[in-house]
Amino acid sequence: MKVLFVGLGSIGQRHLRNLKELANSELEIFVYRKTNHNLIIEDGLAVESDSLSKHYGYKQTASLADGLACKPQIVFITNPTSEHIAVALACAKAGAHVFIEKPLSSNFHYIPEFLAIVEQNKLVVSVGYQTKYNPIFQNVMSLISERRFGNIISADFEWGTYLPDHHPYEDYRKGYAANASLGGGVTLGLIHEIDLIYSFFGVPEQIHAIGGNLSPLEMTAEDTISALMRFDIDGKAVPVTLRLSYAQVHETRSFRIQFDKGFLICDLVANSLVVYGSEGKILLQEEYGSIDRNQMFKDQLVDFLDRVASEDSSLSSLQGGIETLSIALIIKEKIYGKNL
Repeated sequence: MKVLFVGLGSIGQRHLRNLKELANSELEIFVYRKTNHNLIIEDGLAVESDSLSKHYGYKQTASLADGLACKPQIVFITNPTSEHIAVALACAKAGAHVFIEKPLSSNFHYIPEFLAIVEQNKLVVSVGYQTKYNPIFQNVMSLISERRFGNIISADFEWGTYLPDHHPYEDYRKGYAANASLGGGVTLGLIHEIDLIYSFFGVPEQIHAIGGNLSPLEMTAEDTISALMRFDIDGKAVPVTLRLSYAQVHETRSFRIQFDKGFLICDLVANSLVVYGSEGKILLQEEYGSIDRNQMFKDQLVDFLDRVASEDSSLSSLQGGIETLSIALIIKEKIYGKNL
């Protein structure tokens, strides 16, 4: 099987390692990247190598066109966010199945055309939201769908982290996450929480948001946002709040859902889930311990490869990626006062 990687930073290398481990067929790997570093990046650490191509066993191409000329069956798009959709469109036109690292794009340019070509060519597309493979997420999805604790009254989600700590081997100011022109900013960078909200509750009826570059971090994109969304659930207006930050020096990541028969608290750093009833009674408590983060990426990749093998061109992942991006872009439009 021929596979092309576009971009090979930390997330690209993670997908490449997992692919080499999980693929059931012989791989011929091509890489198109704009940087020339030879850093092997794994688990937040970077080690210099003599040759990245020799280490991973791939052939480097001089351009995207050259890479597509090799006729890859699958393309992994792991370059800066602002370049995702243009590359995806070129790949779809070439007839390749596509795995796009989240988010789908930094704007809505080319997306209708991309969707049309994917449908026309019956291509398999997956957008990289590996949190869906977290057992905690799957448990909460079941609790909601089964209405185990009744109807939803409200919910709030928060993820605060410190951007300079993400890739300690590089200057955060030069990375895509800090730069608006590359599709940076906390709204798109931590879009996993928006995907959780969409997965749990669907598409909001209304969104309000404030935020911006509010900290000393040297960024051209927003480092902090707070949003209030209104969902129509069972004929009732349900408020859901979201807070995201790249400027929080102590990381927290959690969400709370108020049901009419219980109050759920999920901590995605401690990997714990508890539901309280009246008078402090614990209705459900689960401690997940240390969850293998890379296993979520592997499970996601197995699903994608299985879909490619079975020619399952269902659009749920792509449509979910489009809806999640729509929510994120509305939040950014509310903050910046302009369409993106």
